[in-house]
Amino acid sequence: MLFHHVPLLTFRVCLLMFLALSSPHLSVPPEPNFAVTLTPSSTPQVTGDPTELACHVTNITHFLAGGRLGVAWEYTPLPGPPGDRLTTTQTTLPIGSLDAHGNLKSGTLYHDRLESGAIVLTRVEPDTFKLRFLRTQDVDMGAYACSVTAWTPSRQGGMEEAAEFLTPPLTVRWEPKRPSLTAVAQRVREAVAGGATFEMSCTISHVHLQDPGYSVLVQTQDSVDSATRTVLSLSPDSVLQHGGATDPNRRDSLVLTKTVRLSSASVWPECSRLTGASTGVISPPGPNNQARPGPKLSAPSPTRSRSTSRKLAPRSLWPSALTPPLCIPGRPPRWCVPSASLEHPPSQVGDDTHTLIRL
Repeated sequence: MLFHHVPLLTFRVCLLMFLALSSPHLSVPPEPNFAVTLTPSSTPQVTGDPTELACHVTNITHFLAGGRLGVAWEYTPLPGPPGDRLTTTQTTLPIGSLDAHGNLKSGTLYHDRLESGAIVLTRVEPDTFKLRFLRTQDVDMGAYACSVTAWTPSRQGGMEEAAEFLTPPLTVRWEPKRPSLTAVAQRVREAVAGGATFEMSCTISHVHLQDPGYSVLVQTQDSVDSATRTVLSLSPDSVLQHGGATDPNRRDSLVLTKTVRLSSASVWPECSRLTGASTGVISPPGPNNQARPGPKLSAPSPTRSRSTSRKLAPRSLWPSALTPPLCIPGRPPRWCVPSASLEHPPSQVGDDTHTLIRL
């Protein structure tokens, strides 16, 4: 009797195991499903304005506990003129990505800008990612998209990709406006004789320029036809250097300062003030012949971008401003301060906006 019951018991155990393996509770779980939208948080109106795009994940279903989201950003240039390989190919370029653990991977052409902080990728919420340009360049105009990947725990203990969704492209563009500069030179104090103090100022106003930095170059000449000699120069970082026209023994007789103020027209005029105790050679004051430059102006640091392979535009294309010359009356020949000219690289060549001023 016992011998006949063993096969029956074995059959029932096998049947229960078969039913357990075929149970829907042990089947492969469905893939995560969600929706991804791309919206602009901040759009540029002119070159140099910030840009911020937000990638939102909504309606998440079938997302296992311990799952994580990652994001990848990509860019497609706008159609360019024939012959411009960078834009006519319409190739999608990877900007950067954040994996399941938040590790940043930079695209080849955006590596330097991401490293310098000019471009920032962040996860502000578990389901929201942002792409931010601190200063948007003309070469950044184009179509952007974000791709969100769902990562779930794997049987091996790591994370594996379970699903990926790409947003429709979002176009970012604006009408480029040519920057311009205006310079006005004025006498502040006249020099009536040799050894008297002469003071002049040069006020600069700019439009369509984002936080430009200026450098000052002071030159003089004996007459209109004579060679121009450099007195001194001041860099955007307030580093002052003397030129060959400065007598080393009289460097304590000149002051060069830079000030910034806000006008009623919401334009930032920048004023360079030159004071000298001689109608001839002018040199800066300070103990032990140390320069005393004015307040330091904030100037954006040069950054690399995918346009770094391009050459700067010809100097003739830079915005410029010209003031009438100022002459210092005194012993012949008359000492004239040449026209004050300003030069500024066009904004599309990058973030370096140093300007040259000749007084």
